Amino acid sequence: MDTVEQSLVLLVYYGHDMENVWTLIEALDAVGLSTGPFRDFFRQIWDYSLTYGYDHQQGSFFNVGKLGQPAYRQSKLFWVQADALLSALYMHRLTGEQRYFIYFSDILRWINKRQTDWLEGEWFEEIDRAGIPKGVEAGEWKAAYHHGRAVMQSIVMLEATLRVE
Repeated sequence: MDTVEQSLVLLVYYGHDMENVWTLIEALDAVGLSTGPFRDFFRQIWDYSLTYGYDHQQGSFFNVGKLGQPAYRQSKLFWVQADALLSALYMHRLTGEQRYFIYFSDILRWINKRQTDWLEGEWFEEIDRAGIPKGVEAGEWKAAYHHGRAVMQSIVMLEATLRVE
């Protein structure tokens, strides 16, 4: 592959796709527009990400892949799991499809089992392919808004669901 071909390789960042789904749903809700016209688009993003970027054995998302190929950066970043957790819950609320709640549960299980440092009370920045935590627990690029927001919004959404049932 020459340099021109290499520069044309498109990358997919699964965390950004998951974040885009839930933020667009929230934005549409905020301005009073229907999410209906976007549901198939949201499902396509999820289906693509599940096909190429999801670790079905462990219940979590990888970081990056080339378009149309399985993820090649198979580390698990804290913010990717946080945004996927929230996105799954938004998709469950939007579609009523149980599969999204199952993904929410699987991602939450991964976070509780592997991503959370229960000794220090923080999430590990990254879990590498071998399952080893890496990175810092606090730093200029690791802010609590991803995982703090995901946990707080999940609690609010789950409580609202329980009140309806």
